Amino acid sequence: SVLVGDHVWIGQDAFVSKGTKIGSGAIVGAKCVTGGRTLNSNCSYAGVPGKAVRENIFWLRPCVHSYKQEQTKASMYYKNKEFLYSNDENCLSFDTIDKEIDRLSSSEERFDYLKKTIFENDNKNRFYVHNEESKPTLLSRIFRRNNEASPPLIETLSDFWLIC
Repeated sequence: SVLVGDHVWIGQDAFVSKGTKIGSGAIVGAKCVTGGRTLNSNCSYAGVPGKAVRENIFWLRPCVHSYKQEQTKASMYYKNKEFLYSNDENCLSFDTIDKEIDRLSSSEERFDYLKKTIFENDNKNRFYVHNEESKPTLLSRIFRRNNEASPPLIETLSDFWLIC
């Protein structure tokens, strides 16, 4: 299944593959490949494979291509929190929804479940997603954090460049 939250922007030619779960308020950039992963709410993703490039973002509908510098500066600050999603007790789990749909046998049962669980649920944060899992980057593996038991492989960036 592919599960997409509310107010999600999927760019042109983006490849959203089987198993992808996209939280509310996310942006999937043009030609981004999602790879069947869970994408956090209010994050922007780009690249192949898609990686989070910005967090705590939101998007609005106005076309900003013709904005002057003053309009651009003014648009950077938005006081309304209408499109900022957060965790609350009424959030729905994409995994639970997917399992329940698979469990139900008839299309009528599935429709009734979706109608009751999703369409009649007007909670703004119903599809909030925040997945803490992230793969360590090459540099984070090279420069291990101080709280780890093993010493870092390289102490400074200059040591890194000497090795290269």
